[in-house]
Amino acid sequence: MHVLSIAPAFSTTGVSVHVEQVNAHLISSGHEITLAPLSVEEPRVVSCGGGRREVRPVAMPSGIDDWFEEKLALADAYVEAIGAELDRRPVDLIHTHDWLAARIGQELAERSDRPHLTTVHTLAEIQRAQVGLPGRLPVHRGQVALEQELCRTRGTVATVSQSMKSLIGRHGHSAPEEIAVIPNGVDLERFTRPAAAAVSELRKRLAPDDEKLILFVGRLAPQKGLDFLLRSTFAVRKSAPNTRWAIVGDHVASHMMKPVYQQVIAEGGYDDHLSFEGQVAWTDIPLYYHAADCVVMPSLFEACPYVALEAMASGTCVIASDLDSLREIVVTRENGLLVPIDYHGRIHGPDVDALADAQVTVLEDATLRARLTDNARTTVRRRFSLAQQLEATDELYANSVGAMEPHSQVAPTRARRVG
Repeated sequence: MHVLSIAPAFSTTGVSVHVEQVNAHLISSGHEITLAPLSVEEPRVVSCGGGRREVRPVAMPSGIDDWFEEKLALADAYVEAIGAELDRRPVDLIHTHDWLAARIGQELAERSDRPHLTTVHTLAEIQRAQVGLPGRLPVHRGQVALEQELCRTRGTVATVSQSMKSLIGRHGHSAPEEIAVIPNGVDLERFTRPAAAAVSELRKRLAPDDEKLILFVGRLAPQKGLDFLLRSTFAVRKSAPNTRWAIVGDHVASHMMKPVYQQVIAEGGYDDHLSFEGQVAWTDIPLYYHAADCVVMPSLFEACPYVALEAMASGTCVIASDLDSLREIVVTRENGLLVPIDYHGRIHGPDVDALADAQVTVLEDATLRARLTDNARTTVRRRFSLAQQLEATDELYANSVGAMEPHSQVAPTRARRVG
């Protein structure tokens, strides 16, 4: 099988982890992959398979100042470059990931009469509007329009959680019952057997006086809720003063959020309990999970977060916001703790007092922590292994190719250029 895979080129997101794992599996199984990593900085098409790797640049127009117009121009450039390539080397399946990739994939499917499978990992702008974040980083109407069109596509649609399936249905999918749900999966071996010496060294650096250590892993984007966690740290220290927090991650929009974080820290009056680690190599992330006493996910929305699955596979207790998507993974006081959502003005986020209480509970109750982590490992092994994800993806690929409909019957999903 020859698969065209189109996805954002971010190197540190759950989408990228998902795509890389699926494509590595396809290549190792003897299939051919043409990759289109969507990047303004380095637009290119890469062909892999049979030990061969070819890289061809994609020509991008210059002088575009608006980021959304630049994204649409990027899409047009990829359509032209890949369209020419498909004339020379046809593919069996086009697999796209999220809104911009889906726009490209749909047009290529129309041109080439090939089946198009799109995986919806998130509807970020739609979800940000729902939780009240536009005041911090305005929602872009153009991206919302493309996300809504993605929800209305009549091609094969997959997503990573039941909650995302429901959201896609609410935004116009004509047959939501036909949306395939394939949860993200974790390479269990990678997260259960880290180097003990490296874990110990990291723990000593982050908590040098044998303090308790709490971990946050994620992009420093508004929806990840780091400011809620920072507020909670000062309350936690009143009950558990010997506690530190390590913050792992960064984000292209982190410069917009750092003043928010700095204000929260200034209101607390000190910052010696916090360690901002910045971006950490994906290969080193398991060390952080194993070094920590618990992982906190104060998110405002999620789909099927790798952080929760990876921490649970590592045997590290998870405290997370009580979101529909996280209830599909975490059962409170069974394999983790869920914190209720509160209404902070217009923003829907975790209750800060409850978030602090949950951290204190996990730190002080070793018996509870051990039970939660044992059950968490079992949950991931039974329901969220990488092997299960790849097996389900293989089946979906086979069904998509086998049940291909003439794409001339499918309406194109080109978006208006709205700002």
